[in-house]
Amino acid sequence: MTIAPGSRATVLLVDDSSLIRQGIRDVLSLPGHDVTFEVVAEAGTAAEGLAAARTHRPDLVLLDIRLPDGSGIDTCRQILAELPATRVLMLTSYSNDNLVDAAIVAGAQGYLLKEIAPPSLLTAMSAALAGRSVLSPEITAHVMQFVRGNRMPAPAADRLAQLSPQETRVLVLVAGGLTNKQIGAELNLSENTVKNHLVGVFEKLAVRSRSQAAARYVRGRAHPGPA
Repeated sequence: MTIAPGSRATVLLVDDSSLIRQGIRDVLSLPGHDVTFEVVAEAGTAAEGLAAARTHRPDLVLLDIRLPDGSGIDTCRQILAELPATRVLMLTSYSNDNLVDAAIVAGAQGYLLKEIAPPSLLTAMSAALAGRSVLSPEITAHVMQFVRGNRMPAPAADRLAQLSPQETRVLVLVAGGLTNKQIGAELNLSENTVKNHLVGVFEKLAVRSRSQAAARYVRGRAHPGPA
């Protein structure tokens, strides 16, 4: 989806709390942001969410990770299998490396905590629609400490071990949801240099997207040891 001032995007809310869903509606109705978000449906269960996604084919789904009748991660996988153009953002109360990993592997564009500030939620939704990976600030901060403290995690898999130190730094920041421009600013590199490093990362990890590369990094961090 092309994101430009004045763009409109349809949204499906899947959360078993009607209070949470109403709160999100209130946030999305706030004036002053470039993208107009239209909530086309709400659902309180995984089954209802999948049915609503099939009916409305939304641009974006905000999806809780734990639902009364099943896993939001499984629901994410099912939605994307049927609607590959739809973006899914997990919005949850649970901060857990394994859950972040599973969500990214399932195809989620990002993983947000419900404590996120309203302006940050709107920014994250726009970023997800533009195809960028998004992580909650708390999770991003956890990733960023490895770079800023020069304490890179030991690569777990053989493919991760093939990365150069600079490629690994770039990968960590990709997993943190940063854009190429932001990565360049963080590492004092040009955007073209960042792109070149990403080409190397994708080739060595045998992946095709930033989300897949981030998932491989998160798996390696959460499950150290031979791949």
